[in-house]
Amino acid sequence: MKNKNKKRVLFNFMPYECAAVEEFLEEEASKGWLLTSISGNIFKFEKIKARKLKFTVDILGDVTFFHAEDNEETLRYRDYCEEAGWKYVCSKGKIQIFYTEDNLELIPIHTDEKEKFKQIIKASMWNVLGYAVIVALWMIVFYQWFASFGMVKTIFSSNVMILCSFIYSAAILYYSIELILFIQWIIKSRISLKENKFIPYNSYKSLKRKNKLYIIGIILALVFIIVTPAMDSSFSRVEIVSVLSFFLVFMLLFYMIIKFLKKKNFKRRTNIIITILSCIVMYILFINLTVFNVLGGTFSNDIKKNYEYISNLILNDFGYEETCNKVYSSKSIIAENRSYFSEGENELFFYDTFICDSNWLFELCVNKKIKSFCKLSYEYDDADLILEIIETNLPKDVCVYANNNKLGKKYIVIGENKYISISNNFKDLDEEEFLNIIYNECFA
Repeated sequence: MKNKNKKRVLFNFMPYECAAVEEFLEEEASKGWLLTSISGNIFKFEKIKARKLKFTVDILGDVTFFHAEDNEETLRYRDYCEEAGWKYVCSKGKIQIFYTEDNLELIPIHTDEKEKFKQIIKASMWNVLGYAVIVALWMIVFYQWFASFGMVKTIFSSNVMILCSFIYSAAILYYSIELILFIQWIIKSRISLKENKFIPYNSYKSLKRKNKLYIIGIILALVFIIVTPAMDSSFSRVEIVSVLSFFLVFMLLFYMIIKFLKKKNFKRRTNIIITILSCIVMYILFINLTVFNVLGGTFSNDIKKNYEYISNLILNDFGYEETCNKVYSSKSIIAENRSYFSEGENELFFYDTFICDSNWLFELCVNKKIKSFCKLSYEYDDADLILEIIETNLPKDVCVYANNNKLGKKYIVIGENKYISISNNFKDLDEEEFLNIIYNECFA
């Protein structure tokens, strides 16, 4: 049953936005809700008689994430504040929250603006470094995706990967904005301090807008998880639930370890070692339990399903008897990608097909495919790997690239919105006949 006397609010903020948090807490108190604790980004409130309270959100720059929650320095600071007339509410890492109702004109705890600026910078560094690492890593991932020809095809021929790319882009944008706003705040603060003015802070209205984006991002991520099985048959609800369950269990374990360390007065170095070892162990377990077991099984099942896919161009079309084949296909709202591998008694035949109605995306994939052979030619110092346009008797709207690779000639047949990249080791089939069969089966 829902407790009407308690509520939880998702509220994300940076230390330099402490003034906006004060405004938020004062507004909630005027509505009859008093903050009791903070867990992560969840603010917990309990019902009180609506009244006007004055809050202060202070930063202890010398206290780190790895210190015990009630360490000696923190307790001494709280005692000092309570003697000055402030009532302690709760804390979140370096952040200490107090309020007063008897004397709303009480002098703020921190009066030295330069010292306060230093404390906020110290408290913000872990957040800022974390955001910078996230943005850098995800941008590297994006670069690798779009620098690799194979990944470009994979992304745009999978609804899941398209949605995943959109969420990644939104996350990069969100964290980049966070970094830009923080740098902007540092510049403005330095200017204010030089002019002996008060440090400017982000407004509550601005912080509310940012939190709306934060919540929208979480909702999009949840929608992505829910709709993934419907968008891609290679992922079932069982596998998605399994991965999520493992993730939540490990997150809960990590949270319990941190809570345990916070309550115990271990040395800072001990807390750091335990935290890092816990992260490593849980990461290894999570990867083994999800990627290799759950998702590994999914991939294997997907390959088996695609064996049943019927291709419109097979080894038998060239007059050879097929002994076995493997086929992979994926299709999105934008593009379709198919790969086919076949073996005969002495023949090997492989091709992949890419179909896309978007001209710029189609040209991008074609150009990357052709350039990939130039790269291979450079790496192996073999000019025969380079693809060049060859003359054929095919219609003018179809062009053909080919190379002179001794191990098996490579062809790329390009139509209006479809191309086929083909490799074979046929020795007794005329090139013109070979290309005509491809055109008749796939382009006519």
